[in-house]
Amino acid sequence: MTSDLSDLKTRVLIVGAGPAGLFLSHLLQIHGIDNLVVEQQSREYCEKRQRAGILEQGTFDVLNLTGVGKRLATQAIPHEGIDIASGGTLHNINVEDLTDGRKVYAYAQTEIVKDLFNHHETNGTLPLTGQEVVRVDEPNGSSVMVTIADDQHNEKTIGCEFVAFCDGFRGVGRRHFEAAKVDSWSYEFPSSWLGILAEAPPMNEVVIYARHDDGFALQSMRSNTISRLYLEIGNEEQLEDWHDERIWDELDERIGLPQNRGKITDKGKTPLRSYLSSQMRLGRCFLVGDSAHIVPPTGAKGLNLAIADAVCLGSCLNEFYNRGSELGLKDYSELAGQRAGQTVRFSWWCTRLLHSQLGCDRFEQRMLKAELEHFLKSPGLQQHFADNYSGLPFSRALEI
Repeated sequence: MTSDLSDLKTRVLIVGAGPAGLFLSHLLQIHGIDNLVVEQQSREYCEKRQRAGILEQGTFDVLNLTGVGKRLATQAIPHEGIDIASGGTLHNINVEDLTDGRKVYAYAQTEIVKDLFNHHETNGTLPLTGQEVVRVDEPNGSSVMVTIADDQHNEKTIGCEFVAFCDGFRGVGRRHFEAAKVDSWSYEFPSSWLGILAEAPPMNEVVIYARHDDGFALQSMRSNTISRLYLEIGNEEQLEDWHDERIWDELDERIGLPQNRGKITDKGKTPLRSYLSSQMRLGRCFLVGDSAHIVPPTGAKGLNLAIADAVCLGSCLNEFYNRGSELGLKDYSELAGQRAGQTVRFSWWCTRLLHSQLGCDRFEQRMLKAELEHFLKSPGLQQHFADNYSGLPFSRALEI
């Protein structure tokens, strides 16, 4: 193992070039705060990761307001609400009407990552890719030394004042906090999602969430020509158990409407889990996005929560560097954590409400069906759903 003597310095080191890390870096650049993003994978890998595709109103707005929403503004598909399929009937929940005008938007996370990478490339601020964080040290309480290594095990040290871990559930940030005995809560659901991308126009104008005795199903979209669809399957089931025709047949049955069938171009399995760290700050290190919390994808919250965290931390760092106050940084864990806790709860509730293969006994299953029936008739519950689905207010206001 060799050491590269050309070590680096920056004010804020950001670990991870997903939406949270790239957008936080963008916000800090707007505020004139020196920062650097390091990423273990390649740019190509980051831009191809299939993830979320529904944006809250707040996410849509901040991307546009900060100058990285040019394609988003023209290509995102606005949705005034969702449909819930139950008992062979579609029930519309009009989020726009229930929230005085807020919508959600279909726009793939892959496209957001491309937009942000292109912006950083134009500004000459591209992340250092192919670099893994192997050690994090706080030698004096006023700085952090982070050691990174490339795939040849050549190491380099980066000196910084703060570290923002935006590197996901399996990243070094979460491990760093857990090694310090930071408490957390987690729940593994007994079912998973089988997800596909298909070259087929969506058969409905808005997302359909379907509860069926055979399992949950979801019809969504990435564009007017690409459908994104999901099926609830057992954790033990493998992708090879599901050939294309079986997938389409099951989608037709569970949703209760014939899908526009097309070529399946991507197929994957996503475990359903909830996770919440009790702290999002440890010394001079911060957790942002999936490193701090994981939500099942039912409520379409993962990407949106990551952007909300980035807005909050960006505001706190701006207050520290440009106004000389550390109050925001001291409160970041509580500020971001409160919103995260409510969002994790909402996603857990949606998953319980709409899935039928969760290992519940017959009584619990009947009660969940009764709760869904109550929800579909209750203006109050629909209001609660719409407020959360379109996005809770940010913990700190966007500053540009």
